[in-house]
Amino acid sequence: MGQQVSKLQIALFAGLFAGLIFLVLFLGGYIKLGGKQIFKVNELTFWGVFDDQEVWDDAIGEFSRKHPGLDVIYKKISTDEYEQEVLKQLANPKLPGPDVIYVHNTWLPKFQDNLQPFPEKSIPITQVRSTYPDVVETDFAPDGQMYALPLYLDTLALYYNKDIFNAARITRPPKTWEEFQNDVKEISRIDANGEIVNSAAAIGTARNINRSTDILALLMLQSGAKMVSREDKAATFSELVSTPDGYRSPGVGALSFYTDFANPLSSSYTWNEKLDYSIDAFYAGKTAMMFNYSHHIKTIRDKSSSLNFGVASMPQPKDQTRVINYPNYWGLAVTQKAGKATDLALEFAQFLTDKAQAQNYAYYTNRPVARRDLIEWQETDPDLGLFADQALTAVSWWQIDNSAVEKIFADMIDAVVLDHEFVDRAVEDAQEKISVLMHKAFTGR
Repeated sequence: MGQQVSKLQIALFAGLFAGLIFLVLFLGGYIKLGGKQIFKVNELTFWGVFDDQEVWDDAIGEFSRKHPGLDVIYKKISTDEYEQEVLKQLANPKLPGPDVIYVHNTWLPKFQDNLQPFPEKSIPITQVRSTYPDVVETDFAPDGQMYALPLYLDTLALYYNKDIFNAARITRPPKTWEEFQNDVKEISRIDANGEIVNSAAAIGTARNINRSTDILALLMLQSGAKMVSREDKAATFSELVSTPDGYRSPGVGALSFYTDFANPLSSSYTWNEKLDYSIDAFYAGKTAMMFNYSHHIKTIRDKSSSLNFGVASMPQPKDQTRVINYPNYWGLAVTQKAGKATDLALEFAQFLTDKAQAQNYAYYTNRPVARRDLIEWQETDPDLGLFADQALTAVSWWQIDNSAVEKIFADMIDAVVLDHEFVDRAVEDAQEKISVLMHKAFTGR
């Protein structure tokens, strides 16, 4: 009888153990081993934008093999809907929300409360600095904690029409803004009625130039403007700075330089609000230069396969000791909605951005790399090499709400070009509006 009871006890114990294993493997439950809770998650949700499922198939497959029973579900959302859809999911406690998301490099102020920082022990700030260009810390770890890992790192560059340059006997693209200004004057043709016959560059207005506000922000940064003071909860780009020639406002100087190209009374006049959208004008050969990011190389080739164009580094101020470029990129972040899947989601984001996977991503998507240890690998690429190099000198600025800031900057340009407002007044008004946004965000009033 004692032996039978022993067998029964063993059978019961085996059944209970099997039941626990079932719960852990298939129901996402937990057990305690050595005083620690051990979770088994069977699903991760991963939301992205612009990248198709095929980009991630190999990486997801490899990660899933390391975690048997795990199902990683990738969802691509259109660019127009992505931000609002993610914010809606994260803000609503009744919705499950995604575990891992794409985050734009300007979004951290809006998204930070909904994100999980990477533990200091897994990604110390020293590792961030040694792995990525300096701008990544500015954007994704401004207070010492890393909130997103970059997938790639793009920067503004100069697109130029080689045939127009050859016809004007201009032997190379401009390296400085002074050279750019001279090339504009050489190429532009204005008729007796003041109409633009030959446009040299898409620059000067807001609404018909792709990334116009990025170009203006870059000019301000290159001129030495301190864009915002988080400590003072205020924008500061109109403030005066001391120079060997006296005090000046870098923000005012940058806006004046930018809008001069759309001023019919300026010798640099080459663009106005009546012309085609900048990308369309460039691929149609209606303007000799435009500024944009690397993904528009494919756009131009798709729209005009015969266009003889090149891409050059972004112009810099003459005699500038520090090179400054302007970034635009996305990273991977883990949301607060991840819950019990947080550790696995953090591991997944790190896996997708390690050296091997980052190299695969660059290969599949044809985007500039974000990791320092891959820049040399990509710098010989005829299309992406210069973008990879420019990542090292990229500089961004803290924007409380990038969409609102972009509109304020566009309105600032329009105020000068369309409403003929004084440049200094337009800059001061824009600064005040952004300061109000910052004050409301920090104080709730």
